[in-house]
Amino acid sequence: MKTLPDDFPRITKEIKNGVQKWRVNDRSVNFYPIGKQKWFTNEKDAKRYQQQVRDTLQNFKVSMEDSFIVQNCNRVLKAYGVDMTIQEVVNVYCKKYHKKNQMVSITIETAYDLYWKYKTDPDTRDKELRPSTESEINTCVGRFVKKFGPYHFEQIGPDEIRKYLSQFKNLQTRRNNRRSINTFFEWGKSRKFILNNPFDEVTNPGITFVEPQILKIEKVKEILRTVKSDDPELMPFVALGFFCGIRPVELSRLDESDFDFESGYINIPAKKAKDKRSRLVPLTETLRSFMPKYASINVMNLAKRFDKIKVKCGYQHGKHEGMPWPADVLRHSFASYHLAVHKSRAELAEIMGNSEKIIKKHYRTPIKQEVGEAYFALRIDNLDEPKD
Repeated sequence: MKTLPDDFPRITKEIKNGVQKWRVNDRSVNFYPIGKQKWFTNEKDAKRYQQQVRDTLQNFKVSMEDSFIVQNCNRVLKAYGVDMTIQEVVNVYCKKYHKKNQMVSITIETAYDLYWKYKTDPDTRDKELRPSTESEINTCVGRFVKKFGPYHFEQIGPDEIRKYLSQFKNLQTRRNNRRSINTFFEWGKSRKFILNNPFDEVTNPGITFVEPQILKIEKVKEILRTVKSDDPELMPFVALGFFCGIRPVELSRLDESDFDFESGYINIPAKKAKDKRSRLVPLTETLRSFMPKYASINVMNLAKRFDKIKVKCGYQHGKHEGMPWPADVLRHSFASYHLAVHKSRAELAEIMGNSEKIIKKHYRTPIKQEVGEAYFALRIDNLDEPKD
């Protein structure tokens, strides 16, 4: 096995474009070529990168089985009188017989720069990058690149990935990291930076499925009553959540032109939908009762104002104690009660902009049909508190 030269990768101080910089060159012909040079504005960062490259190469281990395979290959080459190294033989074979699937060897950090440009550049991206997705790429993939940056794609196998993911004790965090980095590797595979995605052999960490929570009808009535009395401008937003199941992020993109009261549908264009697919949502009699024809759905400080409604209805927020507010509870309540009445997962999936598979997975709690009918029988004039 070759030994790392003491000065590898070499650091040189040079003037580039009139500015003093330090160049780290790891494109050595005498050692395993990572194939890249990087420039730094100070010597400290250059030495840090130099040590990162050295650590990467020195920690690279060969199993006993692989060692035997290499020895046997050398014996075969010697027996046939082939004056070539194993690496040279493999290169010749791949170039001659696997040109179609020839891999482009590239480091993780170089690929990440291309991936980030692909995701964020308006000329190359396939769709607009949501802020949450951009943040996840920066956090999950960016952290992975900091650890494995000098590695080439083909140097990272399932074992390295399992070990990396095991550092995340929270299973959901582990799943999020696996999903983001796997997407990065799939993109690399499509660019021939790797022929097989090692994530295919890494199982997704299992988490205990929790049924989405919904609100009972009396609590729904209480919230609607509070909105009606304290902040009626919020009513269209709340009603669209309770009786149409439209996602909050989609509601924030809609305007009055998307509502057709004559035909009885809300049009959610592809550019405003989360899944980038347009869909029509029925304007039911229940919704019409809470949302007048000319009501505006664009409200200033909506989140803060709705938080006040939650607090008044007994929910926790900030310094106010109370019950925790269930995630996406308006949307989940609509889905559960709709399924109780109409019994059609396909219809519900179309309305909510989901797949039928997701609907089947999330909404399985049995609700009596008469309870669902009572939910959709709510009107703005029948929200009075029950009399003793």
